[in-house]
Amino acid sequence: MNITKPDTHNYVPLNLSLTLELSDFIQQKIDSGSYTSQAEVIRDALRKMELCDRLIYDLQISILKDMLEPRRKAAALGDFTDYTIEELIALKPRAPFKRRGKYKKKGEWS
Repeated sequence: MNITKPDTHNYVPLNLSLTLELSDFIQQKIDSGSYTSQAEVIRDALRKMELCDRLIYDLQISILKDMLEPRRKAAALGDFTDYTIEELIALKPRAPFKRRGKYKKKGEWS
């Protein structure tokens, strides 16, 4: 698939090889009237992927803050717990999902 750039914008030409299914999906979007070109479909898909990546990052930060909040409050009240570095490493939870991996079920750690 060749994607040509309009003269009025600062686009970079790009050649893509897609599966037949993806090519058909793009054509369906154009045929539905939602988009006018292959390039428009792909640009919109990439914008949505970028938004999704930002939302996932924000969710990960929110989860981390929620995990840390009880200990922050306890520390503010002077309640500290002494751990060795080995104990801290053993306690460290892993992220509930990876940036490019499959999502895990709620409560399941990878």
